[in-house]
Amino acid sequence: MRQIRILGIFVTMLFLNACMVESIPPIQTYTLNYQSTGVHSSVKHCQAKTKIIRLTQINALLPYTSQDIIYSDSPNQLNHYAYSRWSDAPVRLLGKLFQQTLQSAEMFKAVVSGASVSKADYLLESELLEFRQLILDKSHSEVSINMEFRLLDTKTRHVIDVRHIQEHHSVATMNARGAVEALNQASQSVADKLVLWLQENLC
Repeated sequence: MRQIRILGIFVTMLFLNACMVESIPPIQTYTLNYQSTGVHSSVKHCQAKTKIIRLTQINALLPYTSQDIIYSDSPNQLNHYAYSRWSDAPVRLLGKLFQQTLQSAEMFKAVVSGASVSKADYLLESELLEFRQLILDKSHSEVSINMEFRLLDTKTRHVIDVRHIQEHHSVATMNARGAVEALNQASQSVADKLVLWLQENLC
């Protein structure tokens, strides 16, 4: 009798554990994708066309170096979605997006990452200050990206120019997917403005 009772308890525990596993939603993984917006066009006559630019790794506050999708529902609080995440840290996803956008603009001979051993004529340093969803009320939210860029001449080590770029985009749906879609749009807007700023300084 006792063995039957123990077996029954064991089966019940297995059943409850199975129900708990089934009730946990799967992790949804998202990324940033390059989107050709047509805001900038290829520059035919530009002194930078024979030059190489290196993009250093983006510096960021600690929350933006993880794969968490960050949101805030109060000014001084950072939260993250439990069952949604980025495929990589935003600092690396943005770095790839900026590199793709600059390459598509055909403004430089080459656009290389910080890991490249090739020599570069220009250096682009950047800092990610904000990359999150802001919950405004129960039915409205927006995303905010705040970045600072510094363009340097590698020969002289002088700073050519500094630019602060901030983007806000409305979120269509109050969930992680809506935040990701808006952050993709805002990220591409930042990338396009980055290209235009570099054209102003180098073309």
